[in-house]
Amino acid sequence: MGKAADRAAFQFRLVMVSDEALPGQAETEKTISRIHVVVTGAGFTRALVPGAPLLVDDFNNDVLEGKVHGLPNASRLLDWERNPHPQGHIDIERLMTRLDALMPYDYAEEVGNAANEYGFLLSELKRAFLDRIHEARKGKVHGDELKHFAEFCESDRCCCITFNYDDFLDEALAQTASWNPYWGYGFFCPSSQDTIASFDDLEQNSMLQLLKLHGSINWRPKLGYASPVAVDSTTHHHVWPGARLRFPQVS
Repeated sequence: MGKAADRAAFQFRLVMVSDEALPGQAETEKTISRIHVVVTGAGFTRALVPGAPLLVDDFNNDVLEGKVHGLPNASRLLDWERNPHPQGHIDIERLMTRLDALMPYDYAEEVGNAANEYGFLLSELKRAFLDRIHEARKGKVHGDELKHFAEFCESDRCCCITFNYDDFLDEALAQTASWNPYWGYGFFCPSSQDTIASFDDLEQNSMLQLLKLHGSINWRPKLGYASPVAVDSTTHHHVWPGARLRFPQVS
């Protein structure tokens, strides 16, 4: 794996103590196993996909300004976010948190239609992020290094924790025989294309776990479920060409 990816992925070992004795050991002797935990952030994706955005970046921010022109609350909030940065970049995590976690005064009459304006800006910001990811896929991707990292996770039975929204690592892990998106996210996440009748045929476990603490661009709420969306109403939806998935796909 390249040095950039090595630096971007922070790895540590979690010591697990078990009461189960191995053959030949005294029943009271405790055994120790080591689990590799890999934690990744935006720098990990950027190291492997140079066109991918960082936490603080340009998400076509001038275009966003134009889209909220005439919406005083959304325009003011976007300006507040951009002004401290010399290039007008935005901290996407901070801004999305503010837009999604509305405050009680956002509904006050004196601020007009602030809640609806923020909802519109949040939608456009998510769209801009997806556009950056789609453009990054068209550019250079260090596919071999990403594949080697996924194989390392498979061979060492790593638990991956990420703060990233993108699904580059998900796709690489799906190429292995040890991870699937149905059970690999730490909760049951069916495909958006599955039917109830097909559930009995699904893979029932995933040897690897990819815990996405901030959500994922390939997660979708079931129709009719309002925010905040619970995990039991979340599905996965993606197009990963060539992925050797170990579960049935509904075409």
